[in-house]
Amino acid sequence: MGFLEKYIKNKEKLIYIIVYPIIFLTFMGTNFLKFNINGINFNLAKIYMLIPIVFLIADIIREKGLKLKINAKSIKYCVIYLIIWGIYSVLTIYRNEDVKSYLIENFFLCIGTLDILFFIKHVNIEKSKNSIFYLIVIALVINCLYYIYLYYIKNINIGGFYHNTNDLATALTLAIFILINLIINSKGKKIIAEIICLVIFIFTFFSISSRACILGLAFGISIYIILNIIKYRKQIFINKKNIYITIILSIILCITAVFVLNKYLGNISFNPIEDAESSNDVRVNLIFNGLKFLSEDLNWITGIGAGNSEFFLKNYSIYSIHETYSFHNPILQISVTYGILFAIGFIISYIIYLIWLYKMDNNLKTVASVFYLFLLSLCISNISSSGLFTKEWIWITFAIIITFINEKSKSR
Repeated sequence: MGFLEKYIKNKEKLIYIIVYPIIFLTFMGTNFLKFNINGINFNLAKIYMLIPIVFLIADIIREKGLKLKINAKSIKYCVIYLIIWGIYSVLTIYRNEDVKSYLIENFFLCIGTLDILFFIKHVNIEKSKNSIFYLIVIALVINCLYYIYLYYIKNINIGGFYHNTNDLATALTLAIFILINLIINSKGKKIIAEIICLVIFIFTFFSISSRACILGLAFGISIYIILNIIKYRKQIFINKKNIYITIILSIILCITAVFVLNKYLGNISFNPIEDAESSNDVRVNLIFNGLKFLSEDLNWITGIGAGNSEFFLKNYSIYSIHETYSFHNPILQISVTYGILFAIGFIISYIIYLIWLYKMDNNLKTVASVFYLFLLSLCISNISSSGLFTKEWIWITFAIIITFINEKSKSR
């Protein structure tokens, strides 16, 4: 029996007291109940994210080490990777150029990883999935309504309580799939409220018009459909009628994909752009600046150090970035900050999560399909956010997903 179960015998009370507020507050956005300490922004979500650390320390003392039940070796390696990543991030202080950014980056990486460990040890996602989903939906409905009020009445274009509109749109890629799952599994009058919420999400999502998130959503749905056609090909191609329907739907999907790419992607140059001003051009130049940083002083092995990316972009950029001081690309961010090996480790971990969820998923009624579709969409939409790994909600989302996979993997 763990430390928490000893003092709170009812596991559901434990989840209610600690986990539910963390989920709700983190999905309310960075600017919800925000305050400032010595020039560093805090909010209630960050404070709540610290609470599980106290219990983890108590567990370590009581058990003389942290005992986690990891049901699959691949998930165990992913957890070990996160721990090593956090330790290395702290050790890069010897290269630090910006103490504030170093502290912020390490807060999210270290506290986020420890929260993941807490979730694995103490939370049952399968049992509490509906409550978790509804908390996420409520938090994002509040943000969407606030965004609509600010944008259409006050003429202010900010992402509700989120850092900006791109961050809200990225979170909505998860919320949209959650609501589809809830609607499919619901009965009675509750469906009406859920459909209304889905309409609010979709309206807000397309009002924001975050190109990367729209492309991400389209990519996630398209890949999901294609993989399911392959996965269930024997059932689908059982007669000619199904074959014809599949061909027609595939043609429609391809035409839609071309339209979406043309509308939201536009022309992209694969060379540095002088005096870049458009979002596409700036992102291209950010990549070339990042590659330049990687090529210097063995940075491709060691990285430039936690919290230094903004400093480097401000002071050492050779390609125009129009005062954009974030890479807008998590893989490039990890590569430049921590070295290529950590970026490869993240990609491998991500693929492992996708494979596990793909094996579990049967249809849109399953929880696995929600996480699977979200991770597919995030492959593209991740470039929308200016700093995905410094957002509270993404770490809690990964905690939920990894814990869910670990739970399900024990039966395989």
